[in-house]
Amino acid sequence: DVVGDFREAIRRDSIEELIDADYNFHRVLIKYCGNNLFTTIYDLLRDFMLEEIKATYIIFENYDFAIDEHMKIIDSIRSGDASKMQKSLKKHIEDITERVRKYRAAKERAE
Repeated sequence: DVVGDFREAIRRDSIEELIDADYNFHRVLIKYCGNNLFTTIYDLLRDFMLEEIKATYIIFENYDFAIDEHMKIIDSIRSGDASKMQKSLKKHIEDITERVRKYRAAKERAE
């Protein structure tokens, strides 16, 4: 249960578990699409992806948004509405991009 993994990581206040839950969530989605090549590429990029995922969380003290964001994706998939799925994934990518931008800017200021 990928959502349960998010909840447990947040309950434990474990960023490492949260990062793993996020990685596994996206791996399940990729595998579900049935593209074995993309699944293999995602697995090969695991260390890189874990670092990128970490960058999306590291500047926050509260991770509850992670469950909400990923539940919206799950709900859109369950709806079967392609437009809704596209919108939820686009919003997720935009949010991640903004978080990574903020993380990198904060990191540059600290250096």
